[in-house]
Amino acid sequence: MYDIGIVQNEFQTNLRVPNKQDFYLMLEIELNPENSKYTSLEKPGIDEIWAFLVSEHNLESNAQIRFVIELYSQGIGFIDIYNADFALREAFVGVILIEKYRGKGMASQALCQLKSYAIEQGIIRLCAEVSDENEPSLKFFKRNGFRIQTRKDNFTILTLALQ
Repeated sequence: MYDIGIVQNEFQTNLRVPNKQDFYLMLEIELNPENSKYTSLEKPGIDEIWAFLVSEHNLESNAQIRFVIELYSQGIGFIDIYNADFALREAFVGVILIEKYRGKGMASQALCQLKSYAIEQGIIRLCAEVSDENEPSLKFFKRNGFRIQTRKDNFTILTLALQ
């Protein structure tokens, strides 16, 4: 189990791999119709969510890993590395928080922690695929150093070199 516990501001945020206790948090976020309008991924079913929670969380073998973003030991969102390509040493990143925790710097703190983890895993470039309609997410990634690489099918691809 990988646990990242770096405190960088007044919030005591932490990243950890998900477990069975995160089932309702994942349901709340994954099945919220407001969140699904900004992704190209299909909504998972309840059985898929449960299977994910009890599966092995290993970036190298799965080419993806999800971390729970915790505030004072309570899950408030997720940050993922996915589509990791170890030959190219790059991966995609996605982050989502429960709405009441947005805009407070916690996603930026989680991203900073995730960048450290990615570097430890040999990743040197992160990419984000963001719906052009998702202006808050586009601003978030730009504010955190990502630069627009390309646009395709109503999505913008942003990249960040880690080294």
